[in-house]
Amino acid sequence: MGASICAWFASLAAGCCIFCVACLVLDRIDLLRRQSWRGHGLNLEQVLQDSTLSFVLFAAIGCVLAVAISPWLIVPVLICAYILSRRLPQTMRRRKEDELRRSCEQDLDILADIVVLGVRSGLSFDAALDLYCEKFDTPLSRELSEGVAQWHGGLASRQEALTGVGEKIGSTDFERFSQTVVHALAHGSPLADMLARFADDMREQRQTGIERRVEKAPVKILIPLGVCILPAMLILVMGPVLLQFLDSGI
Repeated sequence: MGASICAWFASLAAGCCIFCVACLVLDRIDLLRRQSWRGHGLNLEQVLQDSTLSFVLFAAIGCVLAVAISPWLIVPVLICAYILSRRLPQTMRRRKEDELRRSCEQDLDILADIVVLGVRSGLSFDAALDLYCEKFDTPLSRELSEGVAQWHGGLASRQEALTGVGEKIGSTDFERFSQTVVHALAHGSPLADMLARFADDMREQRQTGIERRVEKAPVKILIPLGVCILPAMLILVMGPVLLQFLDSGI
């Protein structure tokens, strides 16, 4: 009788825990869906970027494997799942931020060129920027579209919107672009000439970075050369000599 009551209470506790975890997971998924821009559905990357969902996912997979191998592995598996759920989201978010920054910096010179062409054709800065956001589908154009919508809707000034886009991207080059635009529009400076020089500086900076990476390439090649190719060459050259010594009995 007592054993059946204990089993009933254990089953009830397990059911309550599963119900609470399911409610927590559904609440986090609903929150992420509402935060996801453009109403896109969740994908695996977004799930792994959330510490709660990633812990539940890792813990569930680990517990299944632990039950299949040995129940004593459940506690170490849960510890590993907790550590991964704290480390992996930070790493993925940092990698995503770096990818966004690099992608936006690659398109800054094109953005400046489009704005220069628009301004020299008689368009205002806002119209030229709208033209870039409409004709290009890049991470930079999507981020700028959100900033343009903010100052067109009166939620922020042009300077505040551009500053917010720069902070989200995390690029000092875009901050230079926004400062150049704000300074030129505020003081009546020739915006087209200033952005043309900015575009030239960006292309020169990119070319310098490429040349620097090319110069470092021979040094990086030395590592696989020494680890893989050099031992094979030594075996190929010294192998016949060693075989001759072994055959002669020396």
